[in-house]
Amino acid sequence: MTHDSYDSFRFDETTGTYRSEYDASSTADAERVLLGIASAVAKIRGVPVTESTSLSDVVAVERVAHLIADRQDRPESPVVTFTYEESRVTITDGEVVIRPPSET
Repeated sequence: MTHDSYDSFRFDETTGTYRSEYDASSTADAERVLLGIASAVAKIRGVPVTESTSLSDVVAVERVAHLIADRQDRPESPVVTFTYEESRVTITDGEVVIRPPSET
């Protein structure tokens, strides 16, 4: 996953979500995961990432990165879920799922 590439996220028509995988064994991937989320949500909304709320204003970025990076030390991988720019974001062991807001 790269922070400037929306292409790493694929739309799942069955669930109505965008999904991307990351290397769950790489501690270096934690920051890229978070940057990728900000970029993907901006693309989904159709705005430049600079017009989005800073991810650090919504979630404790350092804590989330720590949970992603240090999961090898736990018997079970954490699941992190939060709302960002009205999209529901879930990070699990090796996957990010973004559920955009429902169209009304």
